[in-house]
Amino acid sequence: MRKNKYLIGIVVVIVVAISGILLWLNFKQPTSFLSEAAMVEEMNSYTSSLNVKEIQDVLQVDEHHYFVPFVNYDGTKAMSFWKWDKAKWKLVNLTTHQKMRWQLDEKDLSSSFIVWNRSSAEDATMTLLFYRERNFLSSGDNHFFTPQVLLTEEITLSEYGITKVPEQWSKLMAELDKSAGVTNNSMFSFFNYNPNYLIAAEYNLEDFETNGTESYWTGKADTTLEFIMYYDLDRIQ
Repeated sequence: MRKNKYLIGIVVVIVVAISGILLWLNFKQPTSFLSEAAMVEEMNSYTSSLNVKEIQDVLQVDEHHYFVPFVNYDGTKAMSFWKWDKAKWKLVNLTTHQKMRWQLDEKDLSSSFIVWNRSSAEDATMTLLFYRERNFLSSGDNHFFTPQVLLTEEITLSEYGITKVPEQWSKLMAELDKSAGVTNNSMFSFFNYNPNYLIAAEYNLEDFETNGTESYWTGKADTTLEFIMYYDLDRIQ
């Protein structure tokens, strides 16, 4: 009996210790961000295809996220994404894609940002598009119609930067995701219906590198990154 109590006591101590460590990992406040040397070492150690020649800037997005644009060894512009996760700063992604949508919290569409690092250093403009195609589904006497949605937002581009996705767009994405879920549980579920919306952009093609773009996921922290494709407004309107 005394032995069993001893074993139970050990198990309780171990469980409490593990719980304490997990709480510490999840709730420890972020420390100062990495030095430039530490960032370069981390990025260069991950893949031989990308090699940092120059860090252009270190931009804090919020308390737990940093955006670091840089110039690759071959002169191409690139981007890196960092997140405070389990009590340390972690490299989330390296990419030579020069424009992305970064959703900091996978469950919160309002945490979406547009980030870029352009080939051109001259100031320019880019028209962001929120677009959903018109669609019609039919089965017997049941019909389902989704109207076209097109919202635009013009932003001024410096060489690199970050801007918040309009709040109205985030709310609309959430509503469309919700309605898609309802539809998929209804008589139209066999269509594998989805909201069919995207965030794209119209811009001067010379402002961004489009050939040989690559992304390298480190798998070290969860986040959402989406490539922003070029879309011709005249093609929609």
